[in-house]
Parts: sequence; C-alpha cells; structure tokens
Amino acid sequence: MLSFYLLMIDTDKDKIKFEKLYIQYRRLMHYIADNILHDDCLAEDAVHTAFIKIIANLDKIEDIDCHKTKAFMVIVVENVSKNIYVSRNKHNTISFEDIPFEIADGVDELESLMSDLSIAEIAAKIETLSELDSEILMMRYIHELTNKEISRLLDVKDTVVRKRLERARQRLAALLEKEGGYCGEKSPC
Repeated sequence: MLSFYLLMIDTDKDKIKFEKLYIQYRRLMHYIADNILHDDCLAEDAVHTAFIKIIANLDKIEDIDCHKTKAFMVIVVENVSKNIYVSRNKHNTISFEDIPFEIADGVDELESLMSDLSIAEIAAKIETLSELDSEILMMRYIHELTNKEISRLLDVKDTVVRKRLERARQRLAALLEKEGGYCGEKSPC
C-alpha cells in the first residue's frame, strides 16, 4: 500500500517524509480507527482515507517524531473514522451543524486574552476543553491550518468549521476569563 501513496507524491524529500510517517503511525492509526468502527475492513478504509488527506497536507508536517505531528495524525484518522461511522449509521435527522448561523465577533476578545500567554500555555488551556473544541483549535492555531484545509481534513463544510471554531473560541475565552480573572475588556473581575 505504501507504494500506492508514494505515487501520489512528487518530490523525493516528501516521499521520504511520508514513508517515515507511514511506518511510524500506521499501526496507531489503525488501532484508533478500529476502536471507533469495530470493523477491521472499515478501519483500513479509514486509515487509507486519512493518509490521502495527510498527503494533501504534507507541507504542514515538519518534525515526524514531534507530539504535534502525532496529534495531527490522530485527529485526522479519528475524524475520518467518525465520519465513516456516522455515514454507516445515518438516520433521517438534521444535524445542528447543518443549520445556518451568523458569524460572531468574539474573536478579538479571545485574541486579546491569548496575547499574554505562551504557545505552551495556550495549548495546555486548549487541551482542557472538550475533544471537539480542542481538536479544531489545535488544528487552527497550533498546526496553523486554514478553515478550508480543516474542512477537507474533517470532511465537513467550511461553514461547519467556522461555527465549531466560533463556539470553541467562545468556550476558550470563557475559560481564560475565569482562570485569568478577566472580564471582557481585560479588566479585573
């Protein structure tokens, strides 16, 4: 299967990088997919789809042994697996994510609260949020992916990514305000 993926990559440098990623993370990715899907064949499909998505974003990966890379690989395979699970068990219901929304202006407040924190402190705060919130914020701010790149990786609409980011930012801002003793405009509570 590795040779199939390598045919999709142009440069030798990227081929070497991907080969190392594949060897290091394929078992972990399969394990995660199998835990979600409880079906070995579907888990293989999920890992395959995840690797194709990762190839499209190979330039975002710098250090293969970094915890950031491992988290990225896990997030991608988890979301692909969840999408497969949902599509196999779909009911005729409307998801809250498909409901139209208005974009809020809460981003400035969050950025002002985050400006006083280091990357490590921000990452630690993000990890205390729910899995959905932490994944989307990590992809956006730690991995520096665009909304469009996130939507492709998670296989959801761009509007869903924007809404998830908006909600996650609001929850992170509330957490920072609560823990930092700030209320709104960085004034002490």
